[in-house]
Amino acid sequence: MRAREGVVDLLNQSLTIELTAINQYFLASEMCANWGFGRLQEQFRSLSLSEIKDAQALIAHIAHILYLDGLPNLQRLNQVRVGQDISETLRAGLDSECDAVDFCAAQLSTARGLATTPLVACSSQQSATRRSTLIGSKPSSKLFVRWG
Repeated sequence: MRAREGVVDLLNQSLTIELTAINQYFLASEMCANWGFGRLQEQFRSLSLSEIKDAQALIAHIAHILYLDGLPNLQRLNQVRVGQDISETLRAGLDSECDAVDFCAAQLSTARGLATTPLVACSSQQSATRRSTLIGSKPSSKLFVRWG
């Protein structure tokens, strides 16, 4: 069976976002530990584990990708954003989450039948909201216009 054009690519792009986030938050966790910020290290570690769960949910759809004559791409990563200090590290995480929400919101109309896309977007929105609170800024208003 063939999927509607773009559906398999959407699943692969969503997986790429999650796999990139795992690496970014794991690195941020280790950097915070090195800088002596134990509580932030635990927060980033928790975020990394949360992204692993999101990726596992998407990976569960690999059978669907194969059924739709597509190939799952577990190798592709986006740029891992690294900060030089705590503020830049938090900003990098917020920017990544906002990019993920923007991606999912833009693609939602293409994937109305895929339950994972809104879950990824909601997860990213919650993460962006938590992270923006930590750095004392508000996520972009378009985030809440699309999902509010």
